[in-house]
Amino acid sequence: MILFADLLVFLGIVFLGFGLRPAIQICQKTHELGWQILLTLIIAFTLGYTLFLLYLLSIRSVSYIELGMAAILFGGSLFVALVVNYSQKSINQIDDIAQLERYNALHDSLTKLPNRQFCMRQLDKRIERRTPFSVLLFDVNNFKYVNDAMGHQFGDMLLQQISQRLSMVLPKQAFFSRIGGDEFVIILRTGGRKPIEELYYEISEELSHPFNLGEYSIITSISTGVSIYPEYSTEKDQILKQADVAMYEAKRSGCGLYFYSSHLADQAKEQLAISSQLTSALHNQEFELHYQPIVNTRYNSLYGYEALIRWPQADGTFISPEKFIPIAEQSHIIRDITDWVVNQVILDLQIFNESGIDASIHLNLSAKDLNSRALFNNLKQLVDSNQINPSRLVLEVTESNMLKDLNNTKQVLDALRAIGFKISLDDFGTGYSSLTLLRELPIDQIKIDRSFVSGMHRSDSDHAIVRSSISLAHGLNCTVIAEGVEETELMALLDTANCDYVQGFINGRAQTIDNIVYWTKQHQLKSAI
Repeated sequence: MILFADLLVFLGIVFLGFGLRPAIQICQKTHELGWQILLTLIIAFTLGYTLFLLYLLSIRSVSYIELGMAAILFGGSLFVALVVNYSQKSINQIDDIAQLERYNALHDSLTKLPNRQFCMRQLDKRIERRTPFSVLLFDVNNFKYVNDAMGHQFGDMLLQQISQRLSMVLPKQAFFSRIGGDEFVIILRTGGRKPIEELYYEISEELSHPFNLGEYSIITSISTGVSIYPEYSTEKDQILKQADVAMYEAKRSGCGLYFYSSHLADQAKEQLAISSQLTSALHNQEFELHYQPIVNTRYNSLYGYEALIRWPQADGTFISPEKFIPIAEQSHIIRDITDWVVNQVILDLQIFNESGIDASIHLNLSAKDLNSRALFNNLKQLVDSNQINPSRLVLEVTESNMLKDLNNTKQVLDALRAIGFKISLDDFGTGYSSLTLLRELPIDQIKIDRSFVSGMHRSDSDHAIVRSSISLAHGLNCTVIAEGVEETELMALLDTANCDYVQGFINGRAQTIDNIVYWTKQHQLKSAI
């Protein structure tokens, strides 16, 4: 019986030992007073159990009371060991959950990269160090097209593969995050331009290899804006905003990489000022339509006019459409501007009719116009109510605008063409998908960009491109307009190349409705629709 009592007390000491280590770990983690008291008690109990065991070893027999005490001590130590170990397990599970929640709060669920919140914290840390660093913000070109044409699951796959590829090529000290949508941020420990440019070209090379998305294989590219601390700001929000502004300039210019500068800051202020004035300008009827003649090349007869919007200022100057149209396209006001242009053209057509001028009018459409069913409804209602032949209105669209949502664009253009409107592909040859668009979309006419036309009498390459474009268009039953014609020599070359129509300063600049009517009569141009 004494051996049994000795065994119970000995096992009690062992169980207290099993509870001692996790109790120490819990105290180190929580620093709670209750756990510190429990740890002290376990140590005291261990000492007491040891003394009691020594006592039992010194006697030859035990009473039932001493045996009962041994059993109680055994049970107590087992209870303490179980409580402490299960408590540690629960605390660890809670810690794991909390750690997972912290991870999820700071990381993107799709790519597992740090998210915007983590990125902002990282910027705070870099700014606190007061050492130069650079922020590269990029987005994926034509990502919306991938999402719309192929589906969101393929867009997600593309983002995952991009993040995986770049994670392998970026320097170890670089911070890489996805801040939302298809926008990513890289923070580098350098303010030098050369290493940034080298990294950009390395990234571009990596992304130039095809991405396999299920049954699809695509190649993509990025537009990157760079802001360098502390050149233009020491505030994290401003630094990120500067990189964003530079990124949009990279996208607009097509250069791929753009460094933020004071010039961009001034440009951003100007754009903000223009944006704030657009609504009032539309409400106050500040816009004007000017008409530039389009002439039949062979017979020097009037074919039509292109309606060009102008925004005159109080000092006699004009804000260029190249400035305010891209700004308007960033909001829904571009649709209101298009509606105003369409309504004004309808009114001006009546003036042309009363003046005996039967000519086509070309209108320019934006990407947002092509994505809206309202355009079709508005145009149909206007031509029906004013009894105008839709074929007198030629709708000009650029390649870049059509590519933003090719499927929807095709539906809108098919519907417009079905009721009689003509479709013209503007700036032909300046993009990468002109031939695809000629095949896929209902195109009646192409306008060869001035960048090819203006130099065709000096460049054999430009001459060949223009002649080939004309031949291609005619083979597809499309007519051709050459833009930017300013010299008599060009007229002769275009006539020889069988170009249908020309547009440029050689036949007149864009003028107001009254002036263009007068100009047309003075030049005795007969319409040749």
